[in-house]
Amino acid sequence: NQHILDSTPTLAARNLAAGMFSGTCNPAGRWFKLKIGRQDSTQTNPTSLWLAECERLLTLIFHESNFYTSMATLLFDLVVFGSASMIIYEDFENVIACYNPCLGEFYLENNFKFEADVLYREFTLTISQLVEEFGIENVSPSNARLYRQGGTSLTREVVVAHAIEPNTDARKFGIPDHFKFREVYWEWGGSASPQGGSSFSPGLLRKGGYHEQPQCSARWDLVSNDAYGRCPAMDALPDNKQL
Repeated sequence: NQHILDSTPTLAARNLAAGMFSGTCNPAGRWFKLKIGRQDSTQTNPTSLWLAECERLLTLIFHESNFYTSMATLLFDLVVFGSASMIIYEDFENVIACYNPCLGEFYLENNFKFEADVLYREFTLTISQLVEEFGIENVSPSNARLYRQGGTSLTREVVVAHAIEPNTDARKFGIPDHFKFREVYWEWGGSASPQGGSSFSPGLLRKGGYHEQPQCSARWDLVSNDAYGRCPAMDALPDNKQL
């Protein structure tokens, strides 16, 4: 940002992202409707009453969680970079919790339908955050030692690797094959690869399976088998440099 001396393109990107947010998932309006066949929630019968209650609960979840905040971030990243991603987890307090991987931290890969069904990323956590998220029994002995030392050791940063991908070779990874997707966290420098059967080498933090993909990746314009999109900000880049 220190190279940008005129705010015109930046404000234009924010206006575009705000317009997309308002047009697709406006929190102040009704932007989705549940429907089964020809029955929807605007009619009056047992099915429509059930649909209306589901809509009410979903709306409440979206408002009480950080869904709208994460969607705003995703759309702004989509406008500026052409690619963006959001991970949605189950959460005990707010039903769902959304996370936006930072641009430059994640990698995408397409399946045969050219859909991004693979996400790999690396990011940093402090020792304190690492233990809080994964448990001291799952972190490496060296990091567990730093946590027990306390003090400034708790703020030391650790690089964590994260993978979400189709659950192929499920038995090899020790994840039941009825899960369509698997997720693995490991400490960078360790390994998430199995060593003979279901045992894993040191560094594995957590593994699990999902019936549905927990991440959604948006791309603005795709050409052929591109994993990453092209966006309006790329068109504005020469003018931005000139300003």
